[in-house]
Amino acid sequence: MHIRLLALTALTLTSVALACPAKPGTLGNGLMPSIAGMRPECGVNYQAFRKSLLAGRTVKNAWAEMYSLPMTNAADNQRFSAALQTLTTTLAKKGYVYFSTSDLGSGSNAPRLLNFVNKKTRRVFSYLLVREGNRMTLAIAGTDQ
Repeated sequence: MHIRLLALTALTLTSVALACPAKPGTLGNGLMPSIAGMRPECGVNYQAFRKSLLAGRTVKNAWAEMYSLPMTNAADNQRFSAALQTLTTTLAKKGYVYFSTSDLGSGSNAPRLLNFVNKKTRRVFSYLLVREGNRMTLAIAGTDQ
């Protein structure tokens, strides 16, 4: 997982908030309330993800968060799909538009990076989906300015 998450260094975000999540009780640095069932990840994988973002040092006022959700049955898959729908709907309501997707590997379980930008505020919001065994990890990062 460390190698997959390090792929986010392409975002070159820096000054990442040290808290996990960036604003407790929320998702996306306060963009929306936390989503039921999504557990914040603050351990080794999160630290590696955050550290990879600090490597670029080109964008200021950035933040990063990581969440996981069990994927052991159809109900878990539906819950995760609903969570992503809530996330993308909220992004659209807040003025973000989708601008790119990158598959970071091949196969149906390859990590996928999706990028959004708010044209008015020029804020960036990106999320990386990583499926490993019976859980899905959602790593998100963005800028405040």
